[in-house]
Amino acid sequence: EGKISFSGGQLGGDCDSFHICVIYVTWLPVEAGIAPPAERDLRSVTRLARRQRGARPPTMTSMFVHLRLHSEFSVVDGTVRVDKAVAAAARDGQPALALTDLNNMFGALKLYKTAQKKGVQPILGAEVMVEGLVPPAKDRPLPRMILLVQSHEGYLHLCELLTRGWQAIGSKPQATMKWEWMRELSGGLILLSGAQAGPLGLPLLAGDMEQAH
Repeated sequence: EGKISFSGGQLGGDCDSFHICVIYVTWLPVEAGIAPPAERDLRSVTRLARRQRGARPPTMTSMFVHLRLHSEFSVVDGTVRVDKAVAAAARDGQPALALTDLNNMFGALKLYKTAQKKGVQPILGAEVMVEGLVPPAKDRPLPRMILLVQSHEGYLHLCELLTRGWQAIGSKPQATMKWEWMRELSGGLILLSGAQAGPLGLPLLAGDMEQAH
């Protein structure tokens, strides 16, 4: 087993067991997503990459993993095809690839099957819109954050969160997650701050340093 190694600070406050990461820079072979990698997986990825035309096998100094990706399953918010994204990751020697479509995991099975064939570790997740974390503002959209599945428990929790969000949609154009739900079902999940679209990035872009703090 391993872990995803993140650098940067963590947001303060009572966040239960969430790891809320402001900046991520490093990937290590990890227990994340379905089918965690074995110690030999990096060698397997290297061998598979060499079989691909124009592939570059990964090295510890050049490995890179996309932890935020919208695909065709985000409909109006993405056009990338899952199979093409996986093929590109394999050609580039990337050991893993996350799929984080907006408020859904419709592409999870396709990612899993395609990535396994290419020797790329699939990381399941979703980008979600969060209510109750920051005060609402008329000129500011709801913050978005990334949830990555770290274990089977996390997969079940993310499914439950998405189900609750869509069941409570009402007249809203998109499903939203309540912060209290996310605190309740935080086990097995890794939460990323959402960069410029997150609860930290939005107030920073608006020049609201007090809210960002």
